[in-house]
Amino acid sequence: KDRWSGLSGGPSRVELVAGETRQILRQARAAMVASGTATIETALMECPQIVVYKTSWATYVAGKMLVRVPHLGMVNLVAGRRLCPELIQGAATPAALASAVEPLLADTPERAAMLEGLREVSRALGSGGAAERAAAILLEELT
Repeated sequence: KDRWSGLSGGPSRVELVAGETRQILRQARAAMVASGTATIETALMECPQIVVYKTSWATYVAGKMLVRVPHLGMVNLVAGRRLCPELIQGAATPAALASAVEPLLADTPERAAMLEGLREVSRALGSGGAAERAAAILLEELT
C-alpha cells in the first residue's frame, strides 16, 4: 500500500486488497487478469475479463518457440475460442486496455455474450475436480 501511495502521488480511489480475490471478483463488473490459472478462477466467478500478459521480450520469444497454442489465456484454451480479449506484450497499452474493458462495464451485447461463454467454461470444468479437467483440456491443446 505504501508503494502504491508513492507511485500514485497520494490518496486515490484505488483500494489495494489482498486475500479476498473471490469476493472481489463476484462484485466486479470486469477484471484485467494476467494469463494463467487466474483466468480460470475469474471465469468460475463469472466475471468478464481481459487477459493481459507482458514479460521480457526474450522470455516471450522463447515461449512462442517452445509452446504453440492458439491462445495464452487458459480461459480461452478451455473455451476453445477467443472468448476473452487477449492483450499480449506491446498490445497491452493503457489505451487498448481501456478500449477492451469499456464494453464489459455496461450491460452490452459483448458483456452478455462473454458472461454466457464464461458459464459454458464453468459447465465444462464442472464442480469438484475442475483443476484436473482444466489440466486435461490444456494437455489436449498442447499435444
